[in-house]
Amino acid sequence: MGRKLIIYILVFLTTPALVLADPPAELGEVRVIAPAESTAAPSAFHTVIRPADQAQRFTTAAELLAETVGAHVRSLGGPGQFSTVAIRGSSAEQVAVYLDGVRINAGGATAVDLATLPTAGVDRIEVIRGGGGAQFGGEAIGGVINIVTKRAAHDRAMEISGTGGSFLTFKTAASLAMKLADRQLLVAHSHWQSSGDYSFRQAGTTLAGTSIGGGGVFRRDHNRSFGDDLLLKYETPTDAKTRFNVTNDFFWTDRQLPGTEAEATLLAPTNPLEATQRIFRNLTHAGLTFTDLWTPRLQLAMGLHNTFSTARFQDASPAIGQAIDRTTFTNAINPYFRWEYDWPTAMGTHLLTTRYDYWRDLYDDRAGNATTTLTGLQERDTHQILLQDEWRLLGDRLTLLPVARYADASDFSDTVAAKFGVAARPVGPITVKANIERTHRFPNFTELYYPDEGYLRGNPALAKESALVWAAGAAAAWRWGRLEAAYFQHLIDNSILFVPVSATTIQPINTFAARAEGVEIGAEATPLSFFRVSGNYTWLMARFADNSAQLPGRPRHTVNARMELFREFSQRIGGRCFVETQFVSRLPVNVANSVFLAARTTLDVGLTATLATRRAARYFVTIEAKDVTNVQVYDARGFPLPRRSFYLTIGAKWS
Repeated sequence: MGRKLIIYILVFLTTPALVLADPPAELGEVRVIAPAESTAAPSAFHTVIRPADQAQRFTTAAELLAETVGAHVRSLGGPGQFSTVAIRGSSAEQVAVYLDGVRINAGGATAVDLATLPTAGVDRIEVIRGGGGAQFGGEAIGGVINIVTKRAAHDRAMEISGTGGSFLTFKTAASLAMKLADRQLLVAHSHWQSSGDYSFRQAGTTLAGTSIGGGGVFRRDHNRSFGDDLLLKYETPTDAKTRFNVTNDFFWTDRQLPGTEAEATLLAPTNPLEATQRIFRNLTHAGLTFTDLWTPRLQLAMGLHNTFSTARFQDASPAIGQAIDRTTFTNAINPYFRWEYDWPTAMGTHLLTTRYDYWRDLYDDRAGNATTTLTGLQERDTHQILLQDEWRLLGDRLTLLPVARYADASDFSDTVAAKFGVAARPVGPITVKANIERTHRFPNFTELYYPDEGYLRGNPALAKESALVWAAGAAAAWRWGRLEAAYFQHLIDNSILFVPVSATTIQPINTFAARAEGVEIGAEATPLSFFRVSGNYTWLMARFADNSAQLPGRPRHTVNARMELFREFSQRIGGRCFVETQFVSRLPVNVANSVFLAARTTLDVGLTATLATRRAARYFVTIEAKDVTNVQVYDARGFPLPRRSFYLTIGAKWS
């Protein structure tokens, strides 16, 4: 990622105070639910975002995750632009992102850009909230996001859709999942393009306690983006006890970077907007799984992951400094071995898991001109060993989960992470669960080695973060609805934040100890056969331990609510309409808590009509409006997001 993009992310730490004036990805119509089927451990607090059966809508991965309890998404622009997610007050670097269990942000990589995630062929998105470091590695202090792709339940299932709408946005998505005897095949492709240019209402400036300006309407130009994603997955048994699978996901995007609103309102056209970024990423996984190995209770899995990416950033006329033309290369290779053995005892059933991972992370860069500063080759070798015992007692009414992970990185001292979880079903539909974990995170290569370009630089002296994380809560599910509540607390030592170290330089440092605690409440009910209502609330108190200042970018209150009406008018014709709203309280954007983004409430509405045929085809049309009240939204200071927009999606499904 180029200097200018990261400066955009961090510029709110050093620029004057801004106060907001008050007044791609098709993943399907979703409900945020918490079903029993999930790869999450029994004691984990998790949410499953699953495409619904009867409707499709146009939405981004960032928007879907923003609706999840405990999660907060930050976007730096409109469709296709950079966005990240934080969970339970974590940083984006403390969230591990997976595709079918293959980690996308390897040990040396920075936070995952949600705009680069595959979207076609997705079955569900699993969000594990907090306490994932011992099971998944230090990058999961805040939580885990796992994108699970489709498998064919019948001979074949096909989907195709096209979307057009505001900002000259156009999107296509197609997927084919096939079941051929005992083989599985998935082919999915999505294409995205958008001019991205939209009008925005300028934020005001507070100077010495006096509000100055704000409210003027400007054009956010130079915001085009387009890209493609191609996902291939194949699985076949080599014999009755062996299964082979291979997955490859290729993604690329080419996007313009308009910078902060100051560049549009103050600097352009004297300083032209010319920054661009082009990203290529290829993720490959091949694995073998052996069941009934020597004994029916033993399973062995082995495989190889590889994630390779390049990112070229160019800006012939940056607002500050000389021309930049830099290409970065990252490569992560991960061979692994996993053993699972389950056996019954007089007291219950054990499922013992042992896993060994070796990670080889590389980072390098190249310059396209003589004025670009380089870092050079950086390397990291990491060995990790996982031990986990899932012990089910009392007829599966009580589950105990001790976990330990040893990690040794070549550029840091070794660490041990440990976790203990418990889940119990004391009566009826009620589940009570809790977990506590001690874990660590090694700084990534962006934090350590970003080249010194005068205004932003890495910090090779960073120490690893350490965290004590615990949570407790309860959930209940009935035929007509569900209810879940949880309390959590994260204590982070050596927390890494980007801060100004001089009048002209921003650098990551290990700051004071940080503490995040909060409450999550989620509910869903279907009181009538044609009506469903759902919602969630997150209260988050994220602050520095020494002075109680609120951590930047973390809202205190977040509320999501959704209402749906759905009806089958005949065996072939049906429809539904929905209304969604989100409230995010004001949040600080600097360490001193002197600058806040204003609270906001947004409202989305949509309507879907469906037509089924005798040939097992189902056609649909969805019309939706986002931010119908035309509220100006900012997730980060200086980065206005689109206001009111409209989209039309047409598609079909066959099975």
